[in-house]
Amino acid sequence: MRTLRNEDGIAMVTALMLTMLALAITMSLLYLVTVKTRMSGAEKRYKSSFEASYAAATNLYPKDILPTLVMNFGTYTSATAAVTRISSTFSNIDLNVTAPNLCLKQKVTTDSAGWTACNAASRAGGIDPKLAPDMTFRLRGDTTGFNLYAKIVNNVPGMSDSSGLDLEAGGGVASVNNNPSVMQQPTLYTFEVQGEREGASAEKAIFEVLYAY
Repeated sequence: MRTLRNEDGIAMVTALMLTMLALAITMSLLYLVTVKTRMSGAEKRYKSSFEASYAAATNLYPKDILPTLVMNFGTYTSATAAVTRISSTFSNIDLNVTAPNLCLKQKVTTDSAGWTACNAASRAGGIDPKLAPDMTFRLRGDTTGFNLYAKIVNNVPGMSDSSGLDLEAGGGVASVNNNPSVMQQPTLYTFEVQGEREGASAEKAIFEVLYAY
């Protein structure tokens, strides 16, 4: 028997193997670039929702909306009148109170044991605030806006003046204060804020905040 030593075609097979290897590497690189681009876009969109929620949870709600709620419920005997006033005050952000008026008043002015006008979903914390918010409002963005959902989940009343006015001590040589001084203790509110991009509810961020008022 004679062994045939024919190497014709080996160069072509080798070239095809190298071509397939190069193609596989190129496809892998394209896949990684595509995945990275998608992740970067998703991260950017989430960051926008995060920043909108953070701004609402740390500034707009505790420093503007909540103090106005406290003042209104202390001024108006009617919960409906107080809620109507808060809605008109913040009409520029489309604020809409979704909780029953008396329920919201109880949340702002009493501890959680006194929330008799609120249902179980409204009282519950640690869940999606969007399911049973006290109120909703909207923040505008460059292209699309953000929908915000806010909800008080706990209230520990303190011993302080909720009017927002500071009383000055009496002055002068003859000024004498015979009243015992009482240490002021702030009211502790725990509230939740969720923000999501309009038309893309999956892009959302939720904050739970303990705020001393």
